[in-house]
Amino acid sequence: MLIELYEMPGGLYGMSRQLFGLFRELCGMLRELYGMSRQLYGMFIESCRMLIELYGMPGELWQLPAELRNLPQELSEETPECLFTMHLQ
Repeated sequence: MLIELYEMPGGLYGMSRQLFGLFRELCGMLRELYGMSRQLYGMFIESCRMLIELYGMPGELWQLPAELRNLPQELSEETPECLFTMHLQ
């Protein structure tokens, strides 16, 4: 039976190629979403920096969460994943 399915036009081989194509498309979409979320995270960090600069609250910085007190200068592949995902929740 498997041989018959495989030999049919577009049988198992065709279905597996379609599934693989859908999987690759899904991965591409997830990659785009991840890139957009990293951009949003960067904008969030930048707005936090600007607020701190505008209001000049160095004495009250202890009230901010530790990850906002020691912000990375820019997003890179080395940015800790836990810091990135913490603000997306």
